[in-house]
Amino acid sequence: MHQYIVENLNGGVILGVYPGRDESEALGAYAREAGYVDVDDLAAHVPVPDKIVATRIQPM
Repeated sequence: MHQYIVENLNGGVILGVYPGRDESEALGAYAREAGYVDVDDLAAHVPVPDKIVATRIQPM
């Protein structure tokens, strides 16, 4: 399992750090914590869902 920074590229707001095997799982973890059912539910409610991205944190 990896850690991902989830951010909204509109304004560069970091939304948090979430675990996942890949970007999709990390975005799903963010969506659920934010009160959405899943990523599809998030996409239905966010004006520009493709601007919410997950970037893997590289271990040091």
